[in-house]
Amino acid sequence: MGATEREPEHLGEGLMTGLQGFGKGLVGGVKDLGQKPMKGAQEGGVVGFAKGVGYGTLGFGTKTLSGTLDLTSGILMGTKNTPDAIGKKVSEMRGSSASSSQAMPEQPTPAPQVVAGQPFPGFEREAAPHFQGPLVPSAPPVDSFAGCDNAAGATPPP
Repeated sequence: MGATEREPEHLGEGLMTGLQGFGKGLVGGVKDLGQKPMKGAQEGGVVGFAKGVGYGTLGFGTKTLSGTLDLTSGILMGTKNTPDAIGKKVSEMRGSSASSSQAMPEQPTPAPQVVAGQPFPGFEREAAPHFQGPLVPSAPPVDSFAGCDNAAGATPPP
């Protein structure tokens, strides 16, 4: 990748940039492999052809290596920038969803307290006419030490 190119924003973009660089390097190397010997033969005969084969092979190797480095560089830079791209996209999505939906309350509404001997909060007989249960919860008194073998020195119920 050249100095004037920008870094890829994510892995997909890095892969595409790297593949483009690799493709250019490979095509340039294959061109050198075919054109350099022909040009050398035209200019210097058999000796020029031999020099052209050498230059073509050298060009093929260096341009293919350069393309491979472009591919590796693009993938690594894209991988490095992927978390930032994901964070940016999530922030954009959160910003657009917050403006389009109603504001959430800062604290949730507390659950109603159910106390033995008092009516259920918010219960109305008209809302559930077929309800046959009691309107007042009833619970036997709870002894927190019931079933314990006097583990903490507590006195068990009689």
